[in-house]
Amino acid sequence: MSWEELKQDVIDQGLCSGCGACVAVCPPKNVKLKLGSVDPESMGECMEGCNLCNNACPGAFIPKSELEEMIFGRKRTEDEKPFGQYKDHLVTHSKDEKVHHAGVAGGTVTALLIYALEEGIIDGAIVAGYDEKEPWKVKAKIAKTKEDLLTCVRSKYAICNTVSA
Repeated sequence: MSWEELKQDVIDQGLCSGCGACVAVCPPKNVKLKLGSVDPESMGECMEGCNLCNNACPGAFIPKSELEEMIFGRKRTEDEKPFGQYKDHLVTHSKDEKVHHAGVAGGTVTALLIYALEEGIIDGAIVAGYDEKEPWKVKAKIAKTKEDLLTCVRSKYAICNTVSA
């Protein structure tokens, strides 16, 4: 798959999450994220035979309709097109009052990450925080302690290039 195919099959289809994996693996550094946009762009010619950006992309090679049919046993209905199929929905919040009130929506994700850290399930987590020099910008951070996680609570309604952490 070439850069043009990645653009056509992932970026133009809205499957790009803005993770930055393509930027991180491009040997000649020809792929950049557009300022203020989730979409990467090619800044030059790809190396011949190089497919690293395609191989690293989590949005590439996703047969969405086939996956949904395999998981749910049916195709999406018209009503489900915007959000997709789901089996159930839950409302949750953290039992830890500090975490619960620090978050926007109850601190569930923060509570799960704290639990995973404290139980040794994970060594750290890549989370969205704010840039120290430009605090209006979202920046990926590596959280290795509960305190690290608590500095990054609250939803960020912006693109965060998590691979850059």
